[in-house]
Amino acid sequence: MNGPVKLRMGAMEMDGAAPGDRARLEAAVQRELRRLIARGGAGDGSASGPAGPVRVAPGTPVHAVAAKIARSVYARMGGGR
Repeated sequence: MNGPVKLRMGAMEMDGAAPGDRARLEAAVQRELRRLIARGGAGDGSASGPAGPVRVAPGTPVHAVAAKIARSVYARMGGGR
């Protein structure tokens, strides 16, 4: 897929996340998705539906949680194929 990519994400459920981490986490997920798409493409655009649950240990840094979420979304998009 060439050209701009439009990705609409619904709500992210974040059980156990600190209230102040939500905005930081969303921004970090966006940054990581942009990086993954720039590196490996955006897939064929046919994917829809949830990426699935992402589990992390308590105390995992926001950037590491965001990277894991972004990789899950990217894989669901078919990116990198």
